[in-house]
Amino acid sequence: MKFLNLSFKKLVLFIAFMLLLSVIALSEGIGYNANEITVETEHVVPRVHDLFGPGPETGVGGINYTCTVNVTLNPLLYPLSYLFGNGQISHTFTVFDGPILYAGKRYEVISSTKFGAVFPEMCRNLLYYLIVATVVIFSTEKLLKLQNHRAFLQNGY
Repeated sequence: MKFLNLSFKKLVLFIAFMLLLSVIALSEGIGYNANEITVETEHVVPRVHDLFGPGPETGVGGINYTCTVNVTLNPLLYPLSYLFGNGQISHTFTVFDGPILYAGKRYEVISSTKFGAVFPEMCRNLLYYLIVATVVIFSTEKLLKLQNHRAFLQNGY
């Protein structure tokens, strides 16, 4: 039973370390840099005629946002992406905001476009994160065992 408990602890450490690496990889400025961001807006106003006689035309429209982002990935966090030639990627995302509310979704579409560019590459590098987590966990375990062994010898047991 003690063996299962130890393995479960290691599994939790692996998962926690992989999540930490994933969060770091998805952080702008550390995991990637957005080089160029362009947002194009298009006002969409449908023409609906008033069926009840003369009067103003009615209709509800919106704004169509199209965002393109060019991203450079950090080679230390995305080595498999660089290996496959995806160190610099471009991604386009479109969202419709309607009815017309001038608060807009400009910043939402920018952040969604960045995430859409980086997330698939992060998933591609999960094996790398597993390997790094394994090396760190086992190295830490060896250092702790060595430190405990030295303390044991110094105490004269």
